[in-house]
Amino acid sequence: MKNRLSIAILVACMLPLGAAISPSIGAEQRGTLGISLRIGNPGAAPAGPAGYEMSVRHALFDSGTPRNIALASIAPKGSTEDPVALDDEMFRAASLAPDDPLVQWLAANRLLAAHDDARASIAIETLIRLEPYNASVWALALSLAVSRHDATATDDALAHMAQSTRADEHVADALHAWLAAYESHPRPLSAFANPAEAGAAPFVDAMAKASAAALPSYRPIFQACSSADGHRHDVCATAARVMLYHASSLASRRLGFTLLRTLGDDVVTDEDLAARRELAWINANAARVSGIADLDGAALAAHREDWRGLGDEYDVMQRAMHRAGLPAAAPVGWVPAEGDAVARPGAG
Repeated sequence: MKNRLSIAILVACMLPLGAAISPSIGAEQRGTLGISLRIGNPGAAPAGPAGYEMSVRHALFDSGTPRNIALASIAPKGSTEDPVALDDEMFRAASLAPDDPLVQWLAANRLLAAHDDARASIAIETLIRLEPYNASVWALALSLAVSRHDATATDDALAHMAQSTRADEHVADALHAWLAAYESHPRPLSAFANPAEAGAAPFVDAMAKASAAALPSYRPIFQACSSADGHRHDVCATAARVMLYHASSLASRRLGFTLLRTLGDDVVTDEDLAARRELAWINANAARVSGIADLDGAALAAHREDWRGLGDEYDVMQRAMHRAGLPAAAPVGWVPAEGDAVARPGAG
């Protein structure tokens, strides 16, 4: 049981964020988020992960608040619910909360994925009004432009990405919202094969939901920056460095380096290589410094509180490294494992 919880939190907390967490099947199965749960006998009322998740989502819908409606509109993978109806609920939430960046972010991502360009563009335009210097917002605008084969709009979005001061995918905001939801609607202790896991469940649940819902696909920027004529080369390099040095998720920082590397080895500076090495160092130590590796309750609680108080995953992990007595930069001679700091353009 202890190993199951360790693996669950490791999957939920380590990056790249956005990895799907799939339940297995059995008398004692890992739920949607990996916690070991008791599942009733065949034919029993749904008391397992699916039933619990549905009950939480119903409570969120019933609350009537735009944020909760937006969260409830995100159905779990494999859901048989009508996606068009959920798209409508998400758009309704966005319409009710024109000044809430998280709701607009969730709506824009969902509607883009649904190829609902007309309504996605409304959410993206609202985000641009709210966060004009957020490169991640302009990445959504770029995605829309690429899907429409609009070269002028693609160039404009890239230019704004390069001029941005940060790249915030609202992962922390989504985590905070989901954590409040799960803490308000906890599973009963009887649902756990090991009741000791109950305290960690809301954080693990929230992290998995936030990581699955908040990170967009950055594939369009790779498509735009691989343009054969090369006229976007310099602006793409600048946009990539905004991601590498100013993204709020470590996954997107790694993607920034990956984009730089695709532009050519001559583009990557020693400073960029050092930033990549630092990301690999954090990744290599994430499980230990956050308390995951040995299920250190105090470290896990501190890690959760860091996520509550900070809006940037890089800052969260830097604090965890410091608390564990590790240097922020990798020691001389340390070599990352193969692939530690490599991200794929399809991440998110």
